[in-house]
Amino acid sequence: MTKTQVFTICSNNYLAQATVLGKSLLRHNPLLKFSIVLIDRRSEKIRYDDLSSFELIHIEEIYPEAEQLAFKYNIIEFNTAVKPLVFQHFLNERENDVVLYFDPDICVYSRLDPIINELNPHQVVLTPHILTPIVEDGFYPDDNAVLKFGIYNLGFLGVRKGEESSKMLNWWKEHTFLKGYINIEKGQFTDQLPMSLVPVFFNDVKIMKHKGMNMAPWNLHERSLKQGIDGYQLSGGEDLIFYHFSEFKPGDPLKLSNNGWYNRFTLGQRKDLQKLYEEYSRALVENNYHILRSIPCYFYKDKKVKKSPRKYAIGILERMTRKLKK
Repeated sequence: MTKTQVFTICSNNYLAQATVLGKSLLRHNPLLKFSIVLIDRRSEKIRYDDLSSFELIHIEEIYPEAEQLAFKYNIIEFNTAVKPLVFQHFLNERENDVVLYFDPDICVYSRLDPIINELNPHQVVLTPHILTPIVEDGFYPDDNAVLKFGIYNLGFLGVRKGEESSKMLNWWKEHTFLKGYINIEKGQFTDQLPMSLVPVFFNDVKIMKHKGMNMAPWNLHERSLKQGIDGYQLSGGEDLIFYHFSEFKPGDPLKLSNNGWYNRFTLGQRKDLQKLYEEYSRALVENNYHILRSIPCYFYKDKKVKKSPRKYAIGILERMTRKLKK
């Protein structure tokens, strides 16, 4: 039997999202093991006993020098830089055969068998941001955004233990530890941009084009939902496996993202998504979203910055959007 591990990475302020992810994963895949790798220290404001269904691992248990990396990077860069290291931990130290990563702001809606099955003949599974061209209509994101930020979305990655995946993880970790910055002008975007080269540099890589995988605001031009007998399906008949609620915050019921970056559609225009987002918003609130989101990360609580790292990243994206529209 294949020994499979699923994990996410987050700081305390994203534990509501990670909890929703974990519950949704185990609801549809009860035999899988789910772990949260915490890029933070424990906070007195959080009842960690509520997470007893999952394994909670502090990053310093895996990487004792984590605070040095935190000094180099902002919180987004730090959370993404350690990803290949955590893969190596679960594959080598924990001796798993297959390891799957999901961003904390993802929700699972079906069994993960199609992914795990593809990791029998392959060692790496990637999902592209988009599968078809986006019409140049002045809205964002567009095809150029994919070229700037990475062909594949690293909110998900599947890896099977093997020679090629081991080489890939070592190569990837070198990038994230040395050049894991958000610096679009220099061709750097966290852990994500280097992965565009993986199908060229390494063998046994599968690019999955299942539209029910990594459905997200950036690919809504090619995907729509309908209610199936056992859950959500895409209009083409594929089951919705997981949806990526990138940049979503409960509050405004018409916004797909809080920062307005994904501006091609609103929820008012996409009635097929309204129930999905209402359910997710309610789940976040029920899992203490409004309390957790305000808890500062230990590694950054004493740093004086004019903008939060997330706002800094969003600012870069907005500036690039304006440049493309000129």
